[in-house]
Amino acid sequence: MSDNINYKDAARNESSGFTIVELLIAISTGSVVALAVLSVSLFFVADILRSSASTSMAIDSQNILRLTVEDMRTGVRVLETNTITDTNAPVGGWNTGNADVVLIVSVPATNSSHEFIFDLASGEPYQNEVIYYALGTQLLKRVLANSAATGNTSLTTCPEASSSSSCPADRELSRDFESMIFTFYDTNDQVTAVAQDARSVNININLLKDVYGNEVRFDNDIRVTLRNPT
Repeated sequence: MSDNINYKDAARNESSGFTIVELLIAISTGSVVALAVLSVSLFFVADILRSSASTSMAIDSQNILRLTVEDMRTGVRVLETNTITDTNAPVGGWNTGNADVVLIVSVPATNSSHEFIFDLASGEPYQNEVIYYALGTQLLKRVLANSAATGNTSLTTCPEASSSSSCPADRELSRDFESMIFTFYDTNDQVTAVAQDARSVNININLLKDVYGNEVRFDNDIRVTLRNPT
């Protein structure tokens, strides 16, 4: 009787496990479910990253426009080319004919009290120059300080690779730069191609970033009155 019971128990134990076919089906089903969960998770992560990138570009575009407007409003004129020597200028110098040059503005040199520094010979303020330029997808700002302006608080800036304490690195404004378009208007509110004759300008900036294989774009614009001399 005892042997009979042991045999039946053993038979039950042998039949209580999974067959190989059942195990393969379970693994396959689990893999499909895991893949579905992973796909949904990646979708939400990518959506969050795209939303974050859009928010970041919105902030960058606002800061770039604010900085550009500040320079153009306080500046004396928009320039076609730089007049202050730059030993780190690209071949051919800084000029609006260079596809990488975004904007060149002449701005008054100031002292530590934020007062204009005047050229006693001409009675006019000394001028620094600021240059907005693109380097691939980077938008940077270079300052060319007027060395004749005693007490000038601005320093000439340099490419990062050759920067130093006396020539700090150009300021990086964005790593997602695509384009910046300036539309100039004359006193009759007509579009003009001559920046020096303009009395106002519309600035449109376009930022672009690839996030998980999808392009995230942010465009922003503003119109501002200029102080170009008549």
